[in-house]
Amino acid sequence: VLNVSGYVMLDYDQYGGFYDKSGNDDKSENEDHFEIRRSKLAFQYAPTAAIWAEIEFTYHNEYQQEEEYELADAYIHYKSSALVDIQLGKMKEPFGLERQTGSSKITGIERSMVTSAFSPGRSVGGMLTIGEPHYSVALGLFEEDSSEAIQAITSRMTYGFIDPNRSNKHLGLSLSHRDLKDQEFQIKERGESNSADNVIRSAKFDASSQDIVQLESAWFTHQFRLQSEIAYSSIEQTNGINWAYSGFYVQASYLLN
Repeated sequence: VLNVSGYVMLDYDQYGGFYDKSGNDDKSENEDHFEIRRSKLAFQYAPTAAIWAEIEFTYHNEYQQEEEYELADAYIHYKSSALVDIQLGKMKEPFGLERQTGSSKITGIERSMVTSAFSPGRSVGGMLTIGEPHYSVALGLFEEDSSEAIQAITSRMTYGFIDPNRSNKHLGLSLSHRDLKDQEFQIKERGESNSADNVIRSAKFDASSQDIVQLESAWFTHQFRLQSEIAYSSIEQTNGINWAYSGFYVQASYLLN
């Protein structure tokens, strides 16, 4: 079976002078921009019920950035009869609730700064997953698909208290150890408005390794959902000095129908 899917997302952003670092002297003026935020074309092929493969192509034409074509997911997935799944290729590392949620299903127009700053994205590697309806455990070895070739061990464990007749609860813990190859490290974030300028900038330094811990929770019943994550990151500078960063978000949503 071959399935083909895709989407195009258009963004309109409006924000105040705090998000505009272009040298505009009148910080009371608002900026607004329209852009193709993201688009995707995906192919999924399943020769059997236990084996399937997926490949995704993305296109970006964002404000103040060059056009960019990218190979997103490209992996082979095997589901064994022993509840153990094996996945090889380029994929999302198993880390964080909001990062694992697809862009068409997140609550806000952008993921939170905590997620974009701390949660790893897509990398090349292999992952083992064990799961049932109530719990899941994932562990993988990865290398970032970039010139830096950062290597990582990443894992995520979740448990869901599921009852169709009552409220449902979800807890999860994600861990990642990353070899930063003595390269330059800095956190820069846009403040959840993609066409705006960076409003968060950390110190810049050469780093040897990074450890990230992220705790996730969610509570939902009928049309209401409450979701939160808290993250802590420890980075070792090449001279042995440790830097620590942390953050959290809380978001609520209500479905009208």
